[in-house]
Amino acid sequence: MKATCYWCGSPAESVEHVPSRSLFPAQRRKDLITVPACTRHNEDLSRHDELFRFYLQAASPSPDAFALFSDKTMRSIERPQSAALVERIFAGSEPAFVEGGETRALKVDPKRQGLYFEKVIRGLYFHIFDRTIRGTVASFSPLFTNPEINYQNLLAKFSKYHDSPRAIEPNVGQPEIFRYRYFREGEGESECFLVWMVFYGSVPVVGMSSVSKEVSK
Repeated sequence: MKATCYWCGSPAESVEHVPSRSLFPAQRRKDLITVPACTRHNEDLSRHDELFRFYLQAASPSPDAFALFSDKTMRSIERPQSAALVERIFAGSEPAFVEGGETRALKVDPKRQGLYFEKVIRGLYFHIFDRTIRGTVASFSPLFTNPEINYQNLLAKFSKYHDSPRAIEPNVGQPEIFRYRYFREGEGESECFLVWMVFYGSVPVVGMSSVSKEVSK
């Protein structure tokens, strides 16, 4: 039986790393999570991987994140062919002053943010349950702020599920780079899936998926 894409169920043509292998140091890319993928949901979305590698590493005080950021990530955006990537990174940025020096405060596009983390969430779900998500997917992180979201209320609502004895935290190959914990309740038309992800030990992201009767038809 031919493998099918983790996102859309089409015949798979490649393998997608969950999350992108570019987040991991080259010497520690062992035992990473992979799922089958079609071209559209792997190669065509790879531009978001490079963009959010920059954001995630810049947001973390982790020694691993700093080493990768100062070496590979900075070298990649300094290449002449990376002009479009640099433009996306600094789109909407504003001047900021820190300890008397001027820098730039980056603005993360909510749509790009949502798509990047949706890819990871859908990949994890397929990895765990060996099937695609049937419902809609949403995510948020206190470190990538959206003025329309009340993060304190959201975190308070989801904390009971995170701390539930039914929540599962699988073993992963490189937990200091990426780890996750998930909670699933219901099946079919009443399924709810929550996942808490931590990048570089310090960048939290909460993802969720639910199936409504409209979606399941």
